[in-house]
Amino acid sequence: MLEPELHQQESDRLKALEALKILDTPAEERFDRLTRLVKAFFNTEIVFISLIDANRQWFKSRQGSEACSTDRSISFCGHAILQNDIFEIPDALQDIRFADNPLVKDEPFIRFYAGAPLKTSDGFPIGTLCVIDSKPRQLTETERFNLRDFADAIEDELHAIETARLKMLLDDSEKRNQDTVRLLLQKEKLASIGQLAAGVAHEINNPIGFVISNINQLSSYAEDLLRLIKDIEALLMEQIAESDRNDLMAALDQLKGLYEYDFISADMPELLTDCQQGAARVRDIVSSLRSYSESEQQSDKKCRVDVNQLVEASLRVCQRELIAQDTLDVKLELASELAIVQGNQAQLMQVLTNILGNAIHAVEGKTDEARITVKTFQVEDSVKVQIVDNGVGIPVENRDSIFDPFFTTKAVGRGTGLGLHIAYDFAVNKHGGKLSFASDVNTGTTFTLEIPIYSQQSNLHHLIPR
Repeated sequence: MLEPELHQQESDRLKALEALKILDTPAEERFDRLTRLVKAFFNTEIVFISLIDANRQWFKSRQGSEACSTDRSISFCGHAILQNDIFEIPDALQDIRFADNPLVKDEPFIRFYAGAPLKTSDGFPIGTLCVIDSKPRQLTETERFNLRDFADAIEDELHAIETARLKMLLDDSEKRNQDTVRLLLQKEKLASIGQLAAGVAHEINNPIGFVISNINQLSSYAEDLLRLIKDIEALLMEQIAESDRNDLMAALDQLKGLYEYDFISADMPELLTDCQQGAARVRDIVSSLRSYSESEQQSDKKCRVDVNQLVEASLRVCQRELIAQDTLDVKLELASELAIVQGNQAQLMQVLTNILGNAIHAVEGKTDEARITVKTFQVEDSVKVQIVDNGVGIPVENRDSIFDPFFTTKAVGRGTGLGLHIAYDFAVNKHGGKLSFASDVNTGTTFTLEIPIYSQQSNLHHLIPR
């Protein structure tokens, strides 16, 4: 049996795990819900959320086993945290590293194991999401992708614990020093980037799925059509000299019915349209992510920005939350011509996505139609973006604090109170613009972002036609 090696940064890894204060805590439904879903999805006997401390692996959530922990020296997860991706053992009895492992020779008689590392926001692997079975098997590529997706969802919960604990430490402190504030701002920024990537992955998965399905079906249709053509050619060779036109047409109609020619001819254009729309959607999503990532890598540099395109890209980023509300109506009222503005695209996109996120939460639970309207227009030497919702509005007593760090009226776990503070900082301090709002309780709220026109242009009113 091969015991797992220690992580290259074991000391720092253990500190990161200890900082979570999660070891030996009671079961939590937010984790148990996910492991139940994983067990049902993969149809395995055992599922663990396993956290690896100095001497053991402890199970924060478990399905299909009553064990609370095992020694780290015999753990499969101890090996898995050393990997960058999923660690899979199709048949432990055939693997010299595990064939004589007590967990293989005795209960639970592990034959199959697959574990996805779980990392803190600082990148330290503290445990795994693992699936276990007493029968050999191997994950498909789709299953590997989905196991990583489930692991990402668990990481989101762990990151929420990290953020909540840091906020608690600040709340208990009499003085919030600026270094700690900057640390939290950076964590929130990284969390936003993670949400962006998760949203893009989700959006890519669906269109690619039906594109592949449609292409496969088209392939089958093409084979049938080729056979049909060959049969028609053979029939013409045999019949043209002997039969009249009516006989030939009757034979052709019979062949068309045999191959469902009319149905295929009608269905094929619709499938091609679906493929084209799916491919265009993937292209737009990937383009938005690329633009965001490139701008993020040059966070201190500014470039010329088309605000209308920025609005559309921000809506794509928020699409997952938008489509989650069936009654939500989103309207765009974008100016046909806008002047160029100068700015950092990643920062401006975060301003818009943070405001859009607040608007989406504001209209949740409306019994009548929920509505968000996004407008762009130009006033003198600036471009304005207005995001209008018909949600609950902002109470008078909260309006003076709306842009303060850590101020939030959301339920625990739904926000850190930094979203609008970051938006204000990026808009005002980083871009010399303005961010303001007007609100009526039970009527709605309007946020207005004002961005100066690109000042280095010789003609300030150079227009971008749409």
